Amino acid sequence: QDVYFTAIYPPLENLSIWFPRSWPSWKCDGLDATLENYRCDRVREGSFLWSGTYIIKATWTLVQATTAEGSCPSPDVSGNAESVGCNGVFPPDGTCTVRCSAGYTGSPSTYYCYAEGEAMVGFEPECTLGTTTATATWTYTDTSTSTTTLTATTTSLADCPESFTVNGAEALHPTLMGTFDLSSITPGSSNDGRRIYMNSYSGYLYYISSYGLWAIGSVLDSLAPYLFSSTTSSVCPDLTSGWSVWDGSEYSTAYSIFVNKVCADSITVEGAEEIQPNMMGTFNKTSTTPSASHAFWPIYSNEHGEHLYFWAAASRWVIDGNISDAYAFLASSSSSHECPDETVDWIVWDSEKWSAEYPISIYTAEALTSGEAEANLTTTTSTATLDSCPFQVMVHAGQPHPMMDQYTQLRITPISGDRPIYVGTSGYLYYNWYFQRWAIGTTYDGTSYNFVSGATAALCPNGTIDWLSCVGNPCALHTIYINPVCPASVLVTGFEDEYPDSMGVYEQTGIKPEGFHMGRPIYMNSKGVYLYFWPSGQWAVHSNYSNAYAVLASDASSATCPQEGTGWMRLMNGAWELTSDLLVLDTWTTATTTSTTTTTTTSTSTTSTTTSTTTTSSTTSSTTSTTTISSTSTTTSSTTSTTTST
Repeated sequence: QDVYFTAIYPPLENLSIWFPRSWPSWKCDGLDATLENYRCDRVREGSFLWSGTYIIKATWTLVQATTAEGSCPSPDVSGNAESVGCNGVFPPDGTCTVRCSAGYTGSPSTYYCYAEGEAMVGFEPECTLGTTTATATWTYTDTSTSTTTLTATTTSLADCPESFTVNGAEALHPTLMGTFDLSSITPGSSNDGRRIYMNSYSGYLYYISSYGLWAIGSVLDSLAPYLFSSTTSSVCPDLTSGWSVWDGSEYSTAYSIFVNKVCADSITVEGAEEIQPNMMGTFNKTSTTPSASHAFWPIYSNEHGEHLYFWAAASRWVIDGNISDAYAFLASSSSSHECPDETVDWIVWDSEKWSAEYPISIYTAEALTSGEAEANLTTTTSTATLDSCPFQVMVHAGQPHPMMDQYTQLRITPISGDRPIYVGTSGYLYYNWYFQRWAIGTTYDGTSYNFVSGATAALCPNGTIDWLSCVGNPCALHTIYINPVCPASVLVTGFEDEYPDSMGVYEQTGIKPEGFHMGRPIYMNSKGVYLYFWPSGQWAVHSNYSNAYAVLASDASSATCPQEGTGWMRLMNGAWELTSDLLVLDTWTTATTTSTTTTTTTSTSTTSTTTSTTTTSSTTSSTTSTTTISSTSTTTSSTTSTTTST
């Protein structure tokens, strides 16, 4: 029953593999190789010979199908930089870009391929920490000098709070719990530049770059910590989840570990004095010790004896006199990592129903004193309408179930306030206001639920992923993808000469998407080529929909449907090249546009010009109309189109 693991891409030497159960006892912490058990290297080499869970850190990416002979090898860069388009670059004039990795800032550098098989020549960019804008997945350089760069706002390393509280394993590791403050220790490459925190017992909260995980231990940079998170590559420790705790014999996931930023001592709440006067005013931190029911967030109280506290079961900050249940008079939107002054979209109980009409403002006393209160106000606004959510959604999970189906909005007034109600062939998708979560059940009145979303107050169901399957007992974590319904067919055009088999109309196949397709449909054209989604956030075109190879691909913007994809590229001479000539269109929209254009041309007696032969095929007509037809009020064109029925 031994397992032998082999890595094809990325190669084994570029992976981190470890065996949490025995890592501490085997001394596999990387601090002193002479003390390590020989089993450490056996595991790192892919020999899984001992019972338990093995962790392999890898990153999905779209890669070129082959590397052409005669090209220069990709530059070898450090961990704070990455190469872009450097595979399959040919001498003597080939170039590619090396840029700073996410979380770092600096100007990109150009590397040059001068001779076959020789290393590319260039200077690695100087990358520093502390920016709030990180470069997204791809930077594309075409044959001209222009470069298209996708950027996305992210949490930077410098934005992490200076203090955190850690709770949940006091019985096992009391000296590794409590408040961790920013230390004066300069983080190194082993921490990937992330801050190092220390508590009063000299316990460390630090990042292990080789694992991509946050950890807590008594020895800084140990690869065998007492606690480690399951969330990879988190910038700040409070954005982690799923912690494993060393219980003396193995790592256990039975402990709920809470890592929270330290909130202000005083919070002021305003805006509902008319309806809930006792729930307003200044709330100060109390000496009451919060529990797991409060996710260990602090408990506040005002002069009326009312409390502002976090209720973990609903993942909301609430205001009420009793801190031991979920009943409340005010409640925030779903909030997992925010202090109360950072929350938004508060609702107020008006004695009959929950209302979002009251302009609730929450700010800290410190902000009020410094004159910055206005910038810290979080005013509630109600923006959801029935039309703001998709009219139809597709619900997909990794295992079959009758309720994994297409759902359509019922145009009725929802019981759940402003959230729509959807109906499928076997049940309803609706917002359960009591649990304040989306649910799927046989009724929509809140009494039935087979699946319940994770703690969320999302206005629309699409985008929610972490669900609980309550078909059995108890409820179990379940991954469900909910996406707007994509068109039944799309048209891919623009490279009929270079990629004839990849062009044409693609229709939904009905093939069940795998988990890595993230619930998106799989399309196929008449030549057996597929258009599908890949977890890198890209739509791809290839003859195999189950791997990362592709000849055409969009950028990593995670478009829901293929016609919404942007930044399309083609594989040219072994390298990705951005192109504006490739079009992916909704065939229904294209046909509608053609019909409208034809009607307008007929009614105004204008002349249309075209460069292609007229055909009776509705698909070809749509393509021609979209790309070449233009109406004109003159007759100077040398070619006149004939009438085409669409």
